[in-house]
Amino acid sequence: MLDLPFREIWCVDYEFRRIPEPERPEPVCAVALELRTGRRIREWQDEMGPKAPYDTSKDSLFVAFASDAEMECHLVLGRPLPARVLDLRVEFLQAINSTPRPPPDKNKQTRRASLVHALT
Repeated sequence: MLDLPFREIWCVDYEFRRIPEPERPEPVCAVALELRTGRRIREWQDEMGPKAPYDTSKDSLFVAFASDAEMECHLVLGRPLPARVLDLRVEFLQAINSTPRPPPDKNKQTRRASLVHALT
């Protein structure tokens, strides 16, 4: 593994549904994986509170794809925003910025900057 200056590296993903009024997410569940130790955290809606179950200090790196959604969930739950964030969608966009666009998907499920496209 890369020698990064972080005590912990957390890959985090929230699933949520949109509440129309006010326009905000309602977190349903969250999954987090700490890359160095392999520690896994799974949280359901009824288990979520204002304290994040993973470190959000400057000693840890928070990794997500399209992290704006995760930040919205943190705000709704009253959790502190992570001090250090790596958004893999931004990194993916930078990597494909000068490449030709893929052919249109007949199912229209693979958008250019989607997680599915990045994994493909």
